[in-house]
Amino acid sequence: MVSDHTLVLFSLKVKKSTTSRPTQWVTSRAWRRLSDEDFASDLADSQLCCNLSEHADATVDDLIDLYRRVMTELLNKHCPVVKVRRRVKPSTPWFDANCRAAHRSARAAERRFRWTYSASHRSSWTTKLKTMRLVYEKKSDEFWRNEIAANSGNTKSLWRTMQGLLGETSATETGVHTADDFATFFKNKVDAVRASTAATPLHEVSYRTTASTLDDCSAVTDDEVEKLIASALNKTCQLDPAPTWLVKEMWVLLAPFIALLFNRSLAVGYFPTEIKQAVVRPLLKKSGLDAVDLKNYRSVSNLSFLSKLLEKVVQVRLQAFLDGNDLMPCAQSAYRKYHSTETAVANDLLGLLTADQGQVSALCLLDLTAVFDTIDHELLLLWNVTSDYVWDGVTLQSLGSYLSGRSFQVLCGGSMSSSVVRPILCSVPQGSVLGPRLFIMVALCHRADHYIFALWLLSIYISIFFPRLISAAGDWMSTILPHMVWP
Repeated sequence: MVSDHTLVLFSLKVKKSTTSRPTQWVTSRAWRRLSDEDFASDLADSQLCCNLSEHADATVDDLIDLYRRVMTELLNKHCPVVKVRRRVKPSTPWFDANCRAAHRSARAAERRFRWTYSASHRSSWTTKLKTMRLVYEKKSDEFWRNEIAANSGNTKSLWRTMQGLLGETSATETGVHTADDFATFFKNKVDAVRASTAATPLHEVSYRTTASTLDDCSAVTDDEVEKLIASALNKTCQLDPAPTWLVKEMWVLLAPFIALLFNRSLAVGYFPTEIKQAVVRPLLKKSGLDAVDLKNYRSVSNLSFLSKLLEKVVQVRLQAFLDGNDLMPCAQSAYRKYHSTETAVANDLLGLLTADQGQVSALCLLDLTAVFDTIDHELLLLWNVTSDYVWDGVTLQSLGSYLSGRSFQVLCGGSMSSSVVRPILCSVPQGSVLGPRLFIMVALCHRADHYIFALWLLSIYISIFFPRLISAAGDWMSTILPHMVWP
């Protein structure tokens, strides 16, 4: 065979590329090293579980401080905080323990081949790589199929899932702004809105007598606390001394102490100061917006796990009182069982389709988002005392304690705002359990059947003869609108 090709041999000195993914140093706990048995044993011997009668004279703040101190000390002993370097990389939600095991097995086979360069080890490495890729493909396919199926009835969540499937990520950048910049902006925004309505006179609310008053709350039992902890989501706030998943694993040991804490809080009408703090994260309202303009950000508030748990206890008792006295309006939707926002839309549509006999139909949609954020605490307490919701004694004191003395910090770029306490004099706490219920009770004290309320939107549907339409609309505007603030 004749050929004009010649074998060319050469060698090159190639250095390993220094370009790599950016890394960052973070502090975290090595949760894999945590022994559940050892932690549970020390927790059982701690002040949170032994001789609870010793805390008979302790205040609510003392009990909260004890919970935080003991849980922190135990975690520092069994799972201390370490500083590690992590590579910044896109998250892979479907990557689980099986994927990690397949990757580890393939890497071990590769190292054996690199050491011996034998044909058998090369064949084993190739087989492990194929197995790893099959596991990756299977897990990815199962995850995204389940996500799409779970969000089939929610268009917004479905689009968010599709963006993740296509590799798109939501905008989390905060531009050049610091945590203090956002804290000042959010505070000034609310102050400006409140100042614009400061001269508005209070609306007179009619008083209605009920069969009973909510002046006392039933005791919290260990079983109730256990059920609340078991049904809670695994969401953890930076203010929590221990992650929620660990509290759920230790619920048998912690339930009696938490029940003692909640009963003490309800008995004296005092909401602990430490759990009235919130961590606020600024997020862009929509991807593609200018990250430099502070007006393009919305605040997302996170509360501690114990705070939400205590609010849930109060909410259950409050809801039982409202339902027993027929005080909840039937025309309000959102944040209520069997009263979704879809119910409000269906009600409006049905009313418009059935309107006849020469009647005029009007649908007015009013955005009430600013009211949720700017309602005055004094006004909220006044309306709940003088309106349908007959509260008295310790219950009213608890509500005042729940609203007063609240503060927030802004978390941005891994740092907190320097101002530890920024007092909040208005709004119902964002991200809370009781917040939506309190807003409903204030906004719906007028009990008009043709108001269909969702918390962020008010839909006024009126179908009456034309002369009465103008009169009814005018009455509502004169009584309600002066207290509403539009964004």
